[in-house]
Amino acid sequence: DNLDDKELDSKSANRLIYILSQHNPARALEIFRLMTQENIDFRTYQNTILACQRGAKAENDPIYFESALSLLRRMEESGLKPTKEIFSSVISTCCAVENWQAAFAIFSRYKECRNVYCLNSALAVCCSSGAWLEALEMYEKYKTEITPNFVTINTLIIALLTKGKQVELAANVYQEAVNSSQINHWKLQDDNKEVMDLHYFSTSMAQIAVYSVLNSLLSIHPRWSVNEDLIIIVGRGKESSENICANTEGHTSAVGNKILDVLEGYRIQSEFVEGNCGRILVKAEELRNYVSRFVTPDVDDDSILLYEKPE
Repeated sequence: DNLDDKELDSKSANRLIYILSQHNPARALEIFRLMTQENIDFRTYQNTILACQRGAKAENDPIYFESALSLLRRMEESGLKPTKEIFSSVISTCCAVENWQAAFAIFSRYKECRNVYCLNSALAVCCSSGAWLEALEMYEKYKTEITPNFVTINTLIIALLTKGKQVELAANVYQEAVNSSQINHWKLQDDNKEVMDLHYFSTSMAQIAVYSVLNSLLSIHPRWSVNEDLIIIVGRGKESSENICANTEGHTSAVGNKILDVLEGYRIQSEFVEGNCGRILVKAEELRNYVSRFVTPDVDDDSILLYEKPE
């Protein structure tokens, strides 16, 4: 509490700012302001911007967003080149003010942002701001230039499903990712039996994965046989709340309960495997009953083979 600028050499200040960024980001900013310009180096900016990112996430205070932008400008004026991690951290602070326009502006202005880390951060800001359409447009614009990863698809699907209620759009994004091997919801067990593994998935993406498989059953080339029981792994972790901006939407036992609800909506009976609430069993008979409720349309369509029979 009694530090003055003479005590704040680069090495000790950088270490102190990093430690404070984890527990007291506001104090980390104070330490930075006490430093003289000659003692501020690349690591100082990096750690202080990290403190802004963590402060924005924890406290949702616009001061961290404003400070991060100011630090980025000062860093450039000092002739230091920000890394993709620093740009990603700055973009992430936009969540504190739900300012997707600012995230877009940073992403668009700096060519150094053309990487999946910054793309994911910008998409996350869109999600937290409810700007699902803008998130989709950004994804479509850059998906050929920047190869999406699991976090990219997960973040976008959360936005489309929870903010936009766009099931079909979310399903299209998901299926495209599956087709390009960016996402894989199948797992081969030691007994050589295949299961649907969703235990790393968010609740939103797990729903879309199940939706995708059920649609597949109605196609000419279904991905799963209706003559086999389907096991869905959902995990048994602790309950957690959704945090879109941090990409930590709950991939826990809440996923299992949601999947049961989704299947029930399709009039498919399912249940947790006895003694294992991390696995859901869908019997082959239920899958056959589901498919039997559809009839072949009188159209030339190579994708969807069946239409639901009227009640």
